[in-house]
Amino acid sequence: MVEVDKYSCGIVKDRNRLYWADFKRMPTSYPPPDEQVQIANVIDQSMTALDDRMQRIHCQIALLQEYRTRLIAHVVTGKLEVREAASLLEKADEQDRLDKGAPLVDGVVDNLYDTTDSTEELAMENEVTV
Repeated sequence: MVEVDKYSCGIVKDRNRLYWADFKRMPTSYPPPDEQVQIANVIDQSMTALDDRMQRIHCQIALLQEYRTRLIAHVVTGKLEVREAASLLEKADEQDRLDKGAPLVDGVVDNLYDTTDSTEELAMENEVTV
């Protein structure tokens, strides 16, 4: 703050202005080149780890979207009985409350219908012709 005050001008301290020409003259501190390289390497490593996590999250989102599409298709075509699925989920929810930490739908979806159909096969099966 002292440096800024030294290079600023004005009639009252809280109304001082720092003009570009004065700002350029202010001394700046920066780490030595080898430390700059170390800092850049740490940032690169952090970004790589972040990129990996983001890629995994995008894959999970894509899988959830595919699951949603397949679930809707199975409900519409009658391959999945909604009342039966709801009762199984309620049972799983009750068991989850008892277990405190067990997955909510652990194994429930596999019991509802055969999950070997691909989304593309479902879409082809359910094509509507006008």
